[in-house]
Amino acid sequence: MKPTCLMLAARPFCPPMDGGAIRAFNVTRLLAERFDIDLVLFVPPAYPDAGIEELRSVCRSVTTVPFPTGVVASGAALLRSFATRLPVNYAKYDLAPMRRAIARTVLERGPHDVVFVHWLHMMRALGHAGSRPVFVDTQNNDTTLLKRWAANRRNPVERAFGRLQVAFCERYLRRVCPQAGRIVTVSERVAREYEALAPGCRTLVAENGVDTSYYAGRVGEEPQGNTLLFTGDMKWIPNDDAARFYIESIAPLVRAETPDVHCIFAGRRPADDLAGRKDTGIEFTGFVDDMRTQFARAKLFVVPLRIGGGTRLKILEALAMGLPVVSTSVGAEGLELRDGEHLLIRDDPREFATAVRELLGDAERRATLAAAGHARVRERYDWSAVLKSMVDEVAMTAEGGLP
Repeated sequence: MKPTCLMLAARPFCPPMDGGAIRAFNVTRLLAERFDIDLVLFVPPAYPDAGIEELRSVCRSVTTVPFPTGVVASGAALLRSFATRLPVNYAKYDLAPMRRAIARTVLERGPHDVVFVHWLHMMRALGHAGSRPVFVDTQNNDTTLLKRWAANRRNPVERAFGRLQVAFCERYLRRVCPQAGRIVTVSERVAREYEALAPGCRTLVAENGVDTSYYAGRVGEEPQGNTLLFTGDMKWIPNDDAARFYIESIAPLVRAETPDVHCIFAGRRPADDLAGRKDTGIEFTGFVDDMRTQFARAKLFVVPLRIGGGTRLKILEALAMGLPVVSTSVGAEGLELRDGEHLLIRDDPREFATAVRELLGDAERRATLAAAGHARVRERYDWSAVLKSMVDEVAMTAEGGLP
């Protein structure tokens, strides 16, 4: 008989269509090999039944809690943020129905051996379940993300709002992080940030990874044309900012000397003003069922991120597919990849544009970078390898072997 795990999630992660969902799905999939999982999660309106059914095929039970969306819900979240001094992204969750669902699950299934929480938002929902050993997979350092968002705002009101959200987030993390048995982070750097912010919290590093057998469709092949690619959920603030940064600050410099460059932004939920743009050489695809089709179109992968707090799965996917990568430091942070060997790292818009133009004009250099990056990802970043120590530690804790 397997030990049991109560799992909480702030949103569905099947089908895994963005970095956070991909990580949550793979963590859950691997934990399910060792545990009977009872999952309780928030689900927005009209979420596809197929996604929930896929979760049911992995977990012993799945309990869904409605999560309201829309203008009214957003306004309520903003009011709760100021009333409770929680960041908006945390305050938007009405936890009363979640707590009731957790209580029903514990009553029906009995006490669990361990609790696993996807995203720190959900620590507030634990209640009685928190008496069991708790692991929290953070995915990002939200204080770092908010600081970078505020630093890149031109509007002084937005900057002030961002700084206030940072203060709210730091206050929350200082309180809840020491309550968890382990704070799971995606890199040593992020672990040290949590330990400095919340003395007394115990961290465990479980890096991001990639399914190297799935993302292996075009190694050694290149399409015709100077096509660039960026992927991600475009509603996620860092991805939205990256698209705008590329379009406004990098694309004109690239096209000044290489006018036929075409940049694809592949991913769901682009903002209306982005999706409706008619810029020459810019394309927003919207939702993509199989991102490998977009990787197959590109000669080069670009990651012009200025905001982030974890590590980027999109880079690992691109390298697994055999694409050379040009990234900012924020885009590549936390990954054991070397500038000039596995990818190119450039922060200044002019230097970023120069790196793109030079790589597009140098097939041999592209091939060398792509081969080195591909080999590095296969040997270092497959999901089963990077998550093994975390799964082992969760299992040992459930058996009483770790405090």
